[in-house]
Amino acid sequence: MTLLEIPKPDIDPERLALAINRGRLSETLRESVQESLPRARELVAPQAVYELWEVVETGPNLLRVKTSDGRSATLTVGPHADLLSPARMALAAAATIGQALDDAVKRLNQENDLYGAYVLGCLGVAFLAEAGRAVDHLAEQEALRRGWGVGPRLAPGSLPGWDLRDQKVLAQLLLRDPGPISLNQDGVLIPFKSVTSLIGMGFGYTSGRVERICHMCSKRDDCWSNEKFAKDD
Repeated sequence: MTLLEIPKPDIDPERLALAINRGRLSETLRESVQESLPRARELVAPQAVYELWEVVETGPNLLRVKTSDGRSATLTVGPHADLLSPARMALAAAATIGQALDDAVKRLNQENDLYGAYVLGCLGVAFLAEAGRAVDHLAEQEALRRGWGVGPRLAPGSLPGWDLRDQKVLAQLLLRDPGPISLNQDGVLIPFKSVTSLIGMGFGYTSGRVERICHMCSKRDDCWSNEKFAKDD
């Protein structure tokens, strides 16, 4: 398991406000995001842990992998396991922004500042989304130096047919103590604003960029976090 320290991105308040409000401009929301942004930026600690796994076999619904220390496991990816069929290796990762922001959201809720808690929580989602993009970029770099392409970012609970319960299998293979992310007895990632992902790499992929599968995602009707929130370089 390798630790990746992720620079804090420069979040664009207008982009985030538009995403939250499904493309409708709300000046009140934009101003609230702008006001809460410095606090959110101070609270978040974006990090990720990752490993490169050998893809041993892909089959109907299943992916067999071997970790860097020789352990083997089978992931029940579901009917879209073919998205990993070109993979020679897979980058398994877990990203987080830490616990401090969620603690601050909890305090705001206890103080009955529900709107402030909501906006701060949305900023946390945006910072976590950008941490995921940093993992995508890492996968792209690892594939490029091998002369490979990359597949889409996949995750339990998002890819149809890949049950969220399989996150426990993925996380138990990936996570080590001590580390910034852990798994509780119910199979939930701690800190709460953490995500796992699996990205295939191999000769059979034709893209050099990690794509999203938002059109397939089980959360597509309720999700706004697939947008890019960081300002352009």
